Amino acid sequence: MKLGDKIIGIRKNEFGEISMVKLNNGRVMTLDEVRLLVSDGQIDSLTEIDANGNWTIDQSYGDATPESGSNLDMLPGF
Repeated sequence: MKLGDKIIGIRKNEFGEISMVKLNNGRVMTLDEVRLLVSDGQIDSLTEIDANGNWTIDQSYGDATPESGSNLDMLPGF
């Protein structure tokens, strides 16, 4: 099974909100475009991402319980 792309960087707009996302394949997309990829299962591990960059993984490592976080804004800028 092929793993999906990974989010490796972000760009914020003038309001400090995540507006653009860089993937490991070099593609730069809007957060809305990435949200569609996540809902389609094309981003590795993530099952949901909201407009603020908060994410959910339905099944985390080994324990099958959902995980969530809001640390996309900790990724490096580009």
